[in-house]
Amino acid sequence: MAAVAAIHVLDLPGKLKETPYLGYLYIVLIVAALVITERLFTVATKLDYLAAGALAAAVLVAFVINRTVGMPGAMDDIGNWLEPLGLLSLVVEVFVVWQSVAAVRAISRIRVLVVD
Repeated sequence: MAAVAAIHVLDLPGKLKETPYLGYLYIVLIVAALVITERLFTVATKLDYLAAGALAAAVLVAFVINRTVGMPGAMDDIGNWLEPLGLLSLVVEVFVVWQSVAAVRAISRIRVLVVD
């Protein structure tokens, strides 16, 4: 999640200039990712892993929408699948979703073993 935040911090100045509403959504994303990161280091509940996976999945969906049909006022990235920061974002977000699912499954298995 920290990497998701960092990637979007790098892209933030351009977004704020090009499409301010997307820049503000980036700020919300960055703050949420950092809060989730902190919780994963300190508490790490099933809900925290679900939040991490859901946020990363939402960013993946937004990326695909942005590259296929575009966002209002931001049509320049349609078809721009090979932009390096975008590719890094995809890799990191897929990894977060994958690891979140694995963590939730592991936590669920542990609880079943403890209860039984």
